[in-house]
Amino acid sequence: MPTETERHELYEIAKREINDRFAELMIQSLPPEPETLVTKDDLRVLGAELRVEMRELTAGQTRTLMLGLVGSITAMSVTQLIVAALG
Repeated sequence: MPTETERHELYEIAKREINDRFAELMIQSLPPEPETLVTKDDLRVLGAELRVEMRELTAGQTRTLMLGLVGSITAMSVTQLIVAALG
């Protein structure tokens, strides 16, 4: 993580090599506390957590849909049996 001195050095290089506006925008886009930057490891952990959560949500939705489907088929079958018995 760059120190304040290194940030200033980076600003001066960008200012000299490109232009003042670019240097200002670049420094402004860096967080004041570099330790708050997300690392690839942070993203891997988050990705794994999201995959687990999505699996759980998908499994719950699948159970709900299957139970609803079984209930609907059962209700239609019972209705057909009653209609056939009355007819």
